[in-house]
Amino acid sequence: MSKEIRKVYIITATQYAIYLISLLLAYFNSEISSNWAFYLLLIGILLGNFIPSKYRSNFFSTDPGLFLKNHTRRFETIIEMPIIAIIIFTVLFL
Repeated sequence: MSKEIRKVYIITATQYAIYLISLLLAYFNSEISSNWAFYLLLIGILLGNFIPSKYRSNFFSTDPGLFLKNHTRRFETIIEMPIIAIIIFTVLFL
């Protein structure tokens, strides 16, 4: 595994860990303040900018997928976008 692909995997895993932490803390501490959980979520989204640009894909990319090898990056993006949207709405409305 090349150094850049390892970096993509580490950043993506860190992003999803931050998403999970912000969801859990927003759920368990909803009476305190919901703004900090949303800010944590934004940090997770902005962390994606550290992925090397050749591995970032637009919505219409037909390159082979990084995680799902038998599908395109477009399919991976179709899966990732609703997950992030659900997390954002859940954190906002908890």
